[in-house]
Amino acid sequence: MWSVVNGAGTATGIKMAGFDIAGKTGTAQVVSLGKEGSEHKDHSWFVSYAPAFKPEISCVAMIENAGLGSRFGAPSVRAIYDVYYARTRPAKEASPNNVAIRIR
Repeated sequence: MWSVVNGAGTATGIKMAGFDIAGKTGTAQVVSLGKEGSEHKDHSWFVSYAPAFKPEISCVAMIENAGLGSRFGAPSVRAIYDVYYARTRPAKEASPNNVAIRIR
């Protein structure tokens, strides 16, 4: 699961410096193949935990009728990790690759 995000896997786009995410993307088929249209798109999945070698948090995203897990599920979970990282780490640990989302 570490390689999916940090190696040559399907979720490398959500990699965070200094906060190794381990996860697995997935796509769940909704209806028979060959039917097109937004109401028939596959569900997007991403299940993960971080940091990979001493987990503190886990997340699962299932986005209905969105499509690929790597394109929709994984980035959604990355947004959660951004907030978690910003709230649990001192400011000196922040890096350019760790962009936090501010929640008011």
